[in-house]
This record gives sequence, structure tokens and C-alpha cells, in this order.
Amino acid sequence: MKVAALFLVITGICVADTIWSWDMTELPSGWTADEYWNFNTTGAHSYVSASTSGPYSVSQTSQMFSDTLTVPDSLDMIIVCITDDWSWSGWWTTGESNCSIWFSLESLSGTCYLIEFDSHSWGFDHSVFGSRTVQVEVPISGGEEFYLDINSNASSSYGAFAEMTWNIESLFITDGSGTSLEHSTWAEIKRCMTNGD
Repeated sequence: MKVAALFLVITGICVADTIWSWDMTELPSGWTADEYWNFNTTGAHSYVSASTSGPYSVSQTSQMFSDTLTVPDSLDMIIVCITDDWSWSGWWTTGESNCSIWFSLESLSGTCYLIEFDSHSWGFDHSVFGSRTVQVEVPISGGEEFYLDINSNASSSYGAFAEMTWNIESLFITDGSGTSLEHSTWAEIKRCMTNGD
């Protein structure tokens, strides 16, 4: 959906022309999400967990994909903004527990940009929720087609447990006009290392 109005980020970080905007209270039209995602008035929520009691490994991954979007012809850069929070917990005895989230923009020409990533392994206690807005500049040419790939994973092996909760309040993409990136967010875009992961 193209929005012609100006969009003011709740945190006051930037004002820019919004190209696409999703409040994530329901699965956006044309998007797909597996059974580990649910939607309500506070946004999109994912919960995955993995538990083992013997010499084997288990894993759960939540996945959500946008429909294919096309960068407006006049642009050579867009800014992806996501307001979200996540929490992880886990333990292990003789095995291993792992939790991770990753959110990427993948162009149909094969270039992948990692927008957000977090990972914890080898057993851990827990984290607390901390809402934040991340803004990442993506150098992508006008006319280029892309989609968003959003994933969360919990895995464990040999007597371990892991759980990962991820909440996405809002997601939008701007053209960058009048935008200044918050210093606490990533300084530069990260390229995905292999196969978009």
C-alpha cells in the first residue's frame, strides 16, 4: 500500500515520506505467515520453543514473508523501520539451547540485506522485553523488486530447552527524506551471508 502522507515515528526519530506502512495488527494483504504467528491490536506476535530429554535435536522456526514490493523509480535508497521487542530463555544440562531472530530484505535480483538479528546459545537464563525502533538504510535501485523475510527460531539438543518470543508493533518503509538515523541503531546495513539467512 502506498501512502502519500507524511509519517511521524512514535519515538520522534524521523519524519519522512512513507512508501509502505503496516501496523501488524493483522496479516497484511498478500503476506504469508505460519502457525507460530498471531495478530491482535498490539501487533504481530511469534512464539517458538524446543525441548529435549534425550540424545536428539528439535527445532521450531516461525516464518513470515511479505508480498513482492517494487521500489519507486525515483529512489536509490529506502529506509526500513521496525518497532519491536523480543524475549528469550533457555537452559541445558548436557546439550545445547539456541534462540535467534532475523529480519531481512531480499531483492529478486539476489541481494539480501539483514535488517535485524539477535542470537543466544549454549544455555542462558532469560532476557527482558525492551521495545525499540530500528531504522536501516537499504541501497536499492528504483524499479527493483524485493520482499521482506521475518524469522524466529528456538532449537535444543541432548536435554535442553529454548523459547523465543518476538513482538512486532509496526513496520514501515520510507524514502529517507528528512530522516536522520538514531545512533543506537545499526550503523550500516548488513549483507546476508548465505542464502538469505
